[in-house]
Formats: sequence, structure tokens, C-alpha cells
Amino acid sequence: MLKAAASRFGADKIFVEWSLRKHCKDPINPLESELHACKSVDIPGLCDLIKKHYPTEFSEDSLKQLKAVAIERNRIQHFAIEINPQVLSLQLRSLYELIYRPADLPPGLDTTLT
Repeated sequence: MLKAAASRFGADKIFVEWSLRKHCKDPINPLESELHACKSVDIPGLCDLIKKHYPTEFSEDSLKQLKAVAIERNRIQHFAIEINPQVLSLQLRSLYELIYRPADLPPGLDTTLT
């Protein structure tokens, strides 16, 4: 969801250039459906776009959590490193609370879980 929103401000900040060229008719202005096939790896670029375009909606802690979960995802996906399910559950809950839920709410609404 965040990639979809942030890619409107610069897909090249989030997606790998060669992948954009390979999968998109116009890599400068790709269609969202084309981006689904593209390789994305630049979490710091995504965080920079979030800070620039949504400065009040997301805290530094939320961006740190996004980076931490991305590292865990890479460890699991690419290196088959095990993680304690309870730790992963806590990280995903925190990611939801700090990133996904605020991204889905209109500005100004309370983002705490009830």
C-alpha cells in the first residue's frame, strides 16, 4: 500500500531501474499494474518519500520499524534464517499500527488501536 502511494512521487526511488525498464512501457510514468512485476528493494528511498510527502502522518519510530521488518523479511526470504514467531508477530503488529493503519486513514484521525 505504501509503495503504491509513494510510487506516485517517484517510482525510481523505490523500484530497481532495470526492472522498471523491463516491465514498464514508460519507466518514468509506470502504471501501477506494471509496478506489481517490478523488483523493489529501496526501503530507505521509500522512507525518504514518506518523510517528504507525509511528514506529520508517520513518526521516526514508524520508519525505523518499517526498516526493521524489511530486514527480517529479507533474512527469512533470501537466507532462510529462522525467526521466533512471537517476535515476528510483535514486529508485524507494530508495523501495522505505525505504518499500514495510518496510511489507510484520512489525515487527522486517531491512529491508535482500540
